[in-house]
Amino acid sequence: MPCLYCQSPAAIGVVHTDSVSGKIDWLTLYEAQPLLQELPDQISHSQAVLQEVLTWTGGQPFLTQKVCKLIRHAAAPIPTNQEATWIENLVRSQMIDNWESQDEPEHLRTIRDRLLRDSQQAVLLLRLYQEILQTGAVAVCDQLEQKELLLSGLVVKRSSPNNPAHPVLVVSNRIYQTVFNLSWVQQQLAAL
Repeated sequence: MPCLYCQSPAAIGVVHTDSVSGKIDWLTLYEAQPLLQELPDQISHSQAVLQEVLTWTGGQPFLTQKVCKLIRHAAAPIPTNQEATWIENLVRSQMIDNWESQDEPEHLRTIRDRLLRDSQQAVLLLRLYQEILQTGAVAVCDQLEQKELLLSGLVVKRSSPNNPAHPVLVVSNRIYQTVFNLSWVQQQLAAL
């Protein structure tokens, strides 16, 4: 699997891609270890911080790197045993609140635009995504809308907890689920 080194001086880490499909591999805690070097030196509980970052990003490489960069540039230190609350406040204030104006470099707006670019298809994509949000998962089939949601990165394919042989689609991570929530979906459907 070849590696793509991020070209931006602000970016950190390595993103792995499959040379055949172009599919991005999401980072595990083990694979995200190099990102610890980018966290401030004064963090003595870096494993807990990184685990909490992955809780929000689901291992999505760009988001994981972005949150680590925000931590590196944060003015306030991360209190021991308060990693979850501190990271949540950072993610909410720097990425989720007013996300359309804070989305630099652009990422969330790209997902939004991909979903809404064709109004007829947008209705189908939003209804499918709404079902995933409401039920937690939808069984995978060869539906065009499922493929489009997968390509957007908004959802990922996972093994079903009830039947591992039958994969399901779930929302990729907490950031996407919070930004593109049921309220947002309903607003977009009403506007179409």
